[in-house]
Amino acid sequence: MADGASQPTQPDRPIGLSVALLAIFCSVLWGGTVPAIRYSVDALPPVGTAAMRFALATVFMLVWCVLQKTPLRIRKGQWLPIIALGTILAVQISLLNWATERTSSSHGSLLLNVYPVFVAVLAHFFLIGDRMTVRMSAGLLVAMVGVVLVLLFGNEEDPAVRDPSSLFGNLLALSSGFLLGLKTVCIKRFLPRIEVNKLLFWHHLYAVVLFSITSAIVEGPERYEFTTPAVLGVLYQGLVVAGFCFATWYWLLRSHRASQLSVFAFVTPLAGVVISHVMRDDPLGPAILSGGLAILGGIYLVSTRGRAAARKASSGQP
Repeated sequence: MADGASQPTQPDRPIGLSVALLAIFCSVLWGGTVPAIRYSVDALPPVGTAAMRFALATVFMLVWCVLQKTPLRIRKGQWLPIIALGTILAVQISLLNWATERTSSSHGSLLLNVYPVFVAVLAHFFLIGDRMTVRMSAGLLVAMVGVVLVLLFGNEEDPAVRDPSSLFGNLLALSSGFLLGLKTVCIKRFLPRIEVNKLLFWHHLYAVVLFSITSAIVEGPERYEFTTPAVLGVLYQGLVVAGFCFATWYWLLRSHRASQLSVFAFVTPLAGVVISHVMRDDPLGPAILSGGLAILGGIYLVSTRGRAAARKASSGQP
């Protein structure tokens, strides 16, 4: 692609088997994000952890751009997407890492991954052709019931629990989920202006600068303890999640509707709860189970339009 050319908008295509399997694979890997963050922030400062994670992701994206022969020179009109998305990313991940210090991995996984509901609502107002339906509205209500159950009745203060949860930590995780939904919609809007690989590289690099400055001001160097679990957690976040998963997901967004892809996100909170229970001994009480099922059901309803609607959307029928 010539450096002077703008990124063409590819038509939204129906999701085939290979795309579905790739989306599910990414979603399962994403489910390990919050447990990995928890291992890292056990020994490292939250914002500093984010800086290391996205420094790794930036190196990954640089190599990816070289292999894909993606030009990295920023053209006129491309600064806004980079700065806007980098700023949203910095705030969103900082909130998530602060939340993970204050709540359990299972709670964080569920509340962060409510983001497809936010994607559906925001897409209704800001993306052409992505309109809320009755089915999606019902899913929104079901998911919100699940959120209320987790927020109000899922708190675990028992000191015997490895990862106790708190209402404040849960609210931080939910806020991070909202910003993730906002970022997903913004990326879909910005992709016609800028190549996806270039966008990932530069907004990750910009976020690293913000993370580093913030960590230096509010955290200091004395909190760094490089234990093996913490380092492995950072490597997983940086190379697997912020590198491979982000690049793959945004590549899929180029040619598929945001709401279509979001249906596979219901796998992520399920994987996150299972991984948290196995790796972090998080309890599976009635509130987390019932709230989690409601959130999963709501995400599924919000992210699927029904087969007839999907066929119309993919064929361009009104």
